[in-house]
Amino acid sequence: MEMTGFTTYNNNHSILVKAFYKACVDEFENTKQKGWPLLEVIHGLAGWYVLGDQPGTAETWDRNMALKSIQLDYWVTTWFRIYMNRDFDDPKQIIVQIDQDGLTLPSQCYLAPDNCGEALDSYRNYLKTTSVLLARDADVNDTQVISRVNTFVEDIIDFETMIANITQSAQRPPSPAQRDNKISLSELSSQTQINWVDFFHYLFPSTTVSGDFQVVLYEKDYVQKVAQYITSFGPKLRKYHNYLMWRLIQTYVLELSWDFVHAYRIFYEALTGRSEFPEKWKLCFEMSHQRLRWALSSLYVRDHFADDSKDKAEEVAVRVKKVTSEGISQLAWMDTDTQDRARNKIQSLVDQIGYPDWLVNEEKMSLYYSGLEVNATDHFGNAVHTAAFEKNLWDRRLANQVLRTEWDIDVYGITAHYLYNWNELLFPAGLLQFPVFESSMPRWMVYGAMGSILGREIINSVDEFGGRFDGRGQLKDWWSNKTKQDYSQRRACVSGYWSTFSINVFDREIPIIGSRVAQNLIAEMGGVRQAFYAYKNWVQEAGEEQLVSSLDITADQAFFIAYAQTNCAVNTPAADYSWVSRFNVPQNLRVQGTLAHLKEFQDTFQCQPGDQMFREDRCDVF
Repeated sequence: MEMTGFTTYNNNHSILVKAFYKACVDEFENTKQKGWPLLEVIHGLAGWYVLGDQPGTAETWDRNMALKSIQLDYWVTTWFRIYMNRDFDDPKQIIVQIDQDGLTLPSQCYLAPDNCGEALDSYRNYLKTTSVLLARDADVNDTQVISRVNTFVEDIIDFETMIANITQSAQRPPSPAQRDNKISLSELSSQTQINWVDFFHYLFPSTTVSGDFQVVLYEKDYVQKVAQYITSFGPKLRKYHNYLMWRLIQTYVLELSWDFVHAYRIFYEALTGRSEFPEKWKLCFEMSHQRLRWALSSLYVRDHFADDSKDKAEEVAVRVKKVTSEGISQLAWMDTDTQDRARNKIQSLVDQIGYPDWLVNEEKMSLYYSGLEVNATDHFGNAVHTAAFEKNLWDRRLANQVLRTEWDIDVYGITAHYLYNWNELLFPAGLLQFPVFESSMPRWMVYGAMGSILGREIINSVDEFGGRFDGRGQLKDWWSNKTKQDYSQRRACVSGYWSTFSINVFDREIPIIGSRVAQNLIAEMGGVRQAFYAYKNWVQEAGEEQLVSSLDITADQAFFIAYAQTNCAVNTPAADYSWVSRFNVPQNLRVQGTLAHLKEFQDTFQCQPGDQMFREDRCDVF
């Protein structure tokens, strides 16, 4: 898109994201600016110890004001993070949650530094290099600057070590329920000596925020202890101010010139062990994704998504949902009343296929990005403007109680999700491409690939975890005790089967923990089965499909092959280890184990006793 003659843009989402990207990849302009854009922000925040300022020791320095400005004006995560979530007690309401955060390295690097020496040394060098670069660009070259840099580095390590220690020792809440971990801002303020009412009033000016305003806080002990540590400094808060400034610098360091990016790259390679670092275009794409996610999503949908794909994909989702709902009555382990509730929940499930409709509505997109300006020649300014826009967006969300229209996953992502709190299935546009879905693909391939994914997520809505949320997404346990008892026997079968497997990685056997993978694998088996019956339902209406004669397979066999080809993968040992360590099963073994427990697969391929894929003691659940 041509942008000749203009540098600043607003409202038009497609031009906004292109201008943002253009400014980001402009190496000449970014190199010319060096660290000055960030230094201007630092000067506006009363300066920084490394530059010779003393803001953290002055009697007039307000730590509450500093926290509020850095965390909210510049959208920086300091020693805590804030979320917006659905209120489980009132599904129509949005509630704010506070959670612990604030570490750069894994906590064990602070608690046992001898076991993490290389990463810790690299972090110190990163802190020092970044500080020296900023001092250079600020023309600070007095004889004490290196001494101040070294003090700053140790202040950050000390402060983050404190966070790591508190995180390790903090008491966990006795109840995981959201309702049992709500606290009013007045109570939280009195316990922490932090003005939380002022903090959240600044974030939500369009909402009445008083001391009675409630937030969810699972890590109360953590917040209290960090606040106590901060107030223990008395009027000399240099260490805390240095920490806040570092969190700001960290957030924006990649928006600066190449020497700052290079300093981060050295640290990144030491921390991750990876020698590859994203090229500039990839880095700028990721920044565009983080800061203008929905504008980028709209571009993707308009440029890569066929007009009829969404409707045809929706037809598949409707059929799989219908067949799964009808199949509930065949579950011998689920009593009649629980079956009725399961059917009602599936029928009320909202399936969001491809993308939210407002992404292709120009008026709604313009309204969403109203007030945001992007300059095609000022990348750092764009980063700051999008941070201010995000703050404003949070205010609009809470005031209007609108959260559901914004997906929790990327439209161009390739992972489907079931959201328990919304009773909603998200199937992103990024998945609606070959080999998962194209409108021209044969139906056996569509149902084997896409249908199996849909089936799995639909099963999640009524499985052991889905049974804790009703059709409105409200916490409500609707499985009967008898259903739970009978299900536990079926679950034990699946758990026992997978516990017999282990993965050999680097000459070491890593066992699969059957009890931890059972829920996912039960949904996988049920999802493939329901997709198969949905395909058979389609065949009854549309007739048998023709196959290429040279394949010498039936359409039913092709269905299962499509499922396998979509999910199988060639993994490195490290990738296999990653799957197992995250309590999952590597793809190839997952496919084989799933199909071995499906009678429909064995019948289709006429498996006989002694065949690898034949099992007498199949585990049937959904």
